[in-house]
Amino acid sequence: MSFCPNCGIYNNSNDTNCSSCGADLTGTIQDTPDSKPKKKQTSNFVITAIGIGVVAFFALIMVSILLAMATPNFEMSRAEARRKSCFSNIRVLSGAIEMYNMDNTSFISTDLNLKELVKGRYLKSEKNFTDPDLLPEKSCEYHIRGDFTQDGLVYCKYHGDIPSFR
Repeated sequence: MSFCPNCGIYNNSNDTNCSSCGADLTGTIQDTPDSKPKKKQTSNFVITAIGIGVVAFFALIMVSILLAMATPNFEMSRAEARRKSCFSNIRVLSGAIEMYNMDNTSFISTDLNLKELVKGRYLKSEKNFTDPDLLPEKSCEYHIRGDFTQDGLVYCKYHGDIPSFR
């Protein structure tokens, strides 16, 4: 038997032309066990690609679940960091007022006077405590509660005061 390379039909080995399409069969290879067209096998590449895709899909699902569980913790960490930054500002202001009151005869006792603290070089700038872009939260406002020369303290309208500061 001879195989027609044009249409893929098997013909008698004596035929010189294909019985189906009429193509010239002279010079074609006679059918032997090795010359039969091989069945297409599924490529190992395709199987490997599908396997990698499935593993990647499950890995993506696992990462998504872990991120969903961790996101609230990130938000809580940010809020805690802002609160601590605000408390740090309260400590700086309290220290500056303490130093000012020790050095001067007129005291800062009930009204927080940032301009006077900057003028006396107890603070570098009042902008760090008034500019919303530099504050831990845009709602932070610093004030004195009570008489600072007695038992008053600096507090933030948004975060409150530091309970164990005095």
